[in-house]
Amino acid sequence: MSWNHPQVSRDGFTSSYGRFLTERDRAERVDSATLRSMFLPKLTRLGQKALDDQRNFVRNQLQHYGVKFEERLFFGRGTPLMKQVLQDGRCDTVPPHILKLEEELHLERLNTQTLESLDRQPD
Repeated sequence: MSWNHPQVSRDGFTSSYGRFLTERDRAERVDSATLRSMFLPKLTRLGQKALDDQRNFVRNQLQHYGVKFEERLFFGRGTPLMKQVLQDGRCDTVPPHILKLEEELHLERLNTQTLESLDRQPD
């Protein structure tokens, strides 16, 4: 059975299958507490696995948290930058404009669905 799962994208993010993802790498946001445990005080196995599994893990998480940075500060996989951003508290909360965009994209995606397709998608 083929289900219609359209995605809606804007401003570097996508809503697809009820998930809010970065558009380029289709990466979900990791919550702040988990990021801290992965990178502080040192890189853990879970953090290393995330870096290995997702080439742009740090970039994607910084995008989800609205963190702007100078490209010259990003080298390697971005681990030192992620540690600094976490220590500075810049990933403690998701900015309101990103939360608003997440809600808008989710609603836009739902509005593209038929009642029949929504009935088959309990999520």
